[in-house]
Amino acid sequence: MEYLLLEPEAIFYIGNLEGKTVSSLMLYLSSGVAGLQAVSTLKEYRARGFGRTISRMALIDAFKIGYKVGVLQASALGERVYRKMGFQKHCDIISYELEENKMYLEE
Repeated sequence: MEYLLLEPEAIFYIGNLEGKTVSSLMLYLSSGVAGLQAVSTLKEYRARGFGRTISRMALIDAFKIGYKVGVLQASALGERVYRKMGFQKHCDIISYELEENKMYLEE
């Protein structure tokens, strides 16, 4: 993800509490859509509004510069937070994982 630091479409946010980073996210602006990506909060600081606050700040920034749509992919952990913010479920995404030592190389 380091390559995104050089992308002008990617804006990174960090949430601090008393000098400690407790939450972060990446706002990716492209094709008229503001995408919240990699939203995270340290486990011991969850359920205290940090994820909601940092997401809200990023979306407000995007809307101020003309973006009209905000999107994200939420885990089950974050779904309730985003619904309370006004996001509506659009679809389900199936995620697959492949471990290197379990890949079938022969056809």
